[in-house]
Amino acid sequence: MLHAVRADRNCAPDIGGGESTDRPGCSRGAARVPDRDPRVRQEGVPRTRRARVRRSSRVSTTPPPDVPSPVDLRTTSDARAWEASAAQRPGRDEMLDRITEEAARLTAPGDRILELGSDPGFLARRILERLPGVQYTALDFSPAMHELARARLQEWSQRVRFLERSFRSAGWSDELGPFELVVTNQAVHELRHKRYAPELHRQVLGVLARGGSYLVSDHFSDPGGKDDTELYMTRAEQQRALQDAGFASVERLAVAGTLVLHRARRA
Repeated sequence: MLHAVRADRNCAPDIGGGESTDRPGCSRGAARVPDRDPRVRQEGVPRTRRARVRRSSRVSTTPPPDVPSPVDLRTTSDARAWEASAAQRPGRDEMLDRITEEAARLTAPGDRILELGSDPGFLARRILERLPGVQYTALDFSPAMHELARARLQEWSQRVRFLERSFRSAGWSDELGPFELVVTNQAVHELRHKRYAPELHRQVLGVLARGGSYLVSDHFSDPGGKDDTELYMTRAEQQRALQDAGFASVERLAVAGTLVLHRARRA
C-alpha cells in the first residue's frame, strides 16, 4: 500500500544554498513547499497577475495634448490672410456690433478697456469710434497683427496702447489694470485647449476693477457650432468656466453664427 509523503515546510534550503536537515522531523532530501499567499488559494489568481489587473484598470491622469494651430499668426502672410477672410465668417460682424453696444452701456468717459487677442483691430476700431473718452489697451501675441492694427487705428493712436503678450503665458497680466472693462472676441480657443479657460478667466478677474465687466465671445461646440470638442466649449461649459473663475454673476447675452457672448461681472 502506497502512502503519500508530505513535504515538511520547515525543511527549507539555507540561504547559502545548503540543505537544512538539523531541524526536528526534517530528513535529508525533503523539499519545502513554498509558502503561498492565502488569498491566492481563495481567489485562484496569482498576486502578480492581480497587480497587473489593478495597474491596467487605473485611469490615466495625463492631460490631453494641446490642439495644434493650422496657421502662424505671427507671420505677416498668415496675419494678412486672416484679416482678409475675417469678414466672411458667419456672425462675426453681428457679434462685434453687440460687444460695442455692451461696451457703450458699461463704460463712462475716462474708463480703461483691455482687449485680449486684439488681432488687426476690428473690435478696437468700433469701440474707439463709439466711445471717444475711453483708453484702450490692445493685447496680442503677434507683432504682425499689431502692425495691421496700428494702421487701422492710426486716427485714435493717442488713446491706444499696443501690448505684445500672449495670454497663454502665466505672467501676461503682470502690472496690468485695473480695467473697468475687458473684452475678447473669437480668441479664447487660441489657448489651444478648453481646459485652460478657467485659469485665463481667473487672471482676467484679477485685472478688473471692482464692479468691472468681462465681455467674452468665442465659438461653441453645441449642435450647429464647431466640431472640435477639445478646442471649443459648449455654451454651458463656457458659462461654467466663468463661474468657476469666481465672477459674481455670469449672463449669456447673444448668439451669432457659431459665436456666443457672455458677460461676467466682478463683485
